[in-house]
Amino acid sequence: MTFDGTVAFPAYRMEVCISNKEFAMNANQHTMSNLFAQLGLPADQAAIDSFIAAHRPLDSDIALYRAPFWSAAQRAFLKEEIIEDADWAGVIDELNGRLS
Repeated sequence: MTFDGTVAFPAYRMEVCISNKEFAMNANQHTMSNLFAQLGLPADQAAIDSFIAAHRPLDSDIALYRAPFWSAAQRAFLKEEIIEDADWAGVIDELNGRLS
């Protein structure tokens, strides 16, 4: 408690919570390399470019997660992340665009 009768701690705690939220939001930004690693694929830029070149164009009638080149585990991961609009959804959308 301060001399004027107010409590300083709640304002300090609010600043810490905002900072933690901002940190969590930044920590959830994934890269294409992270996505390929998560899928168990080579994740360097040359390997990513090679994968995209080998699998494009993806037929516009096929959802990305239904493409025939994914394993069952990869397909399940992609589907779940897209449907739930989870933190991987942005980079998955980017991959979908690059495969179009």
